[in-house]
Amino acid sequence: MSYSGLINTNINRAFNMVKDLAIEVSLSKKSSASFDFTTDVVTTVATTVLTKAVITDATKTSKDNTVIKKIAMLSTKNIGEISGYDVLSFDNTTWRIGPIINSTQFVTIAEIYKET
Repeated sequence: MSYSGLINTNINRAFNMVKDLAIEVSLSKKSSASFDFTTDVVTTVATTVLTKAVITDATKTSKDNTVIKKIAMLSTKNIGEISGYDVLSFDNTTWRIGPIINSTQFVTIAEIYKET
């Protein structure tokens, strides 16, 4: 077994060991968009990935306290590359992906936002 495989196995084990701190999330990745000039319709193709994530740090970010920011840690192997066009859903709430704080081939840490 390679070191990459060993690290990915231990990351999955770590997400399982933190029990209820790691929650099931749905990541909708927008992969492409096209525009039909004859019908004036934008068609977006999205793929959904179910994975576990650790969500921390709920803070209000705007002057009016209408935007809530959290930090999400996800396994890179399960989700691949993410961008600001993707959304994360958990607890019946949809969150926008914000800036990526750190992304390695093993773990991705990103800010997520929602408006209240």
